[in-house]
Amino acid sequence: MQNEEEADVHNITQMKFPDYWKNDVEAWFERVDAFFTIRRIKTDATRVAWIKQHLPEDVYIQTRDIFRDAPEDDQYNFVRNAILKRLGPTKDQKLQQLLAKEEMGDEKPSVYLRKLQHLAGKDGTDDMVRNIWMGQLPDSIRKLLAAHGDRTLDRQAEIADDIQNVMGKRRSTFAATTSRARDDSREDFCRKIEKNQRDFQNMMFGMLESIQDLALSMKKRGRSPIRRSDHSDDKDGKKDNYQRKQSRSKSRHRFNKDGTCYFHGKFGGNARKCVEGCLFKRPEN
Repeated sequence: MQNEEEADVHNITQMKFPDYWKNDVEAWFERVDAFFTIRRIKTDATRVAWIKQHLPEDVYIQTRDIFRDAPEDDQYNFVRNAILKRLGPTKDQKLQQLLAKEEMGDEKPSVYLRKLQHLAGKDGTDDMVRNIWMGQLPDSIRKLLAAHGDRTLDRQAEIADDIQNVMGKRRSTFAATTSRARDDSREDFCRKIEKNQRDFQNMMFGMLESIQDLALSMKKRGRSPIRRSDHSDDKDGKKDNYQRKQSRSKSRHRFNKDGTCYFHGKFGGNARKCVEGCLFKRPEN
């Protein structure tokens, strides 16, 4: 017996003992059992000692009386079952955990309800199944079902199916309308782009025509530079003649030193013209 205990201690120190799982004591004991099996730990005293050592302080305080009252025969199973009974989930809690793992997904409410009822079996009450079923329904359906709280669970499932069908049709209609609106918006955008492209092309064609017309006009003007020069010279000649005539006209209006006008100063008494203010006096006979 002593040799077995020494072998147990040697085996158990070669690997880490499983950490305690507060939220699932039953699963923790399953790991502990596997640990003892792998390490070939068979004696109850060693098993109970390691359980006692690895329990958290608050848990050990809650279960200390179990270790104290454990019998010598089958000590480990007694401690294990007593701890599970005190700290593990109740039958209802186990059932609720089982049902809570079943998600509704895309199924109809009535189909999901029948699944829950099948899993619950005879142990599941209507209130338990109802709470889990209602918790999985969409908020919109759950709010509308609140007005039918006096109906049976099966009848509520039928109403939930009807609500889901109506909402599904509305979503389909909305999606189709939104899709058409997006398509219309896309078509409008494409039409605007095409119009802008046409306007830009027309503007470029108009600018090109204007440039071609201007180039043609400049080319025509550049064919007769000599003629244009002659025409300019003629204008300059006429301008010079006019200025000379004006100069002569002005000189003729000037008076000589003796106060006589140009005409009398040049032609004397034979002058046929005279300017106002002239001081010429004809000689007396």
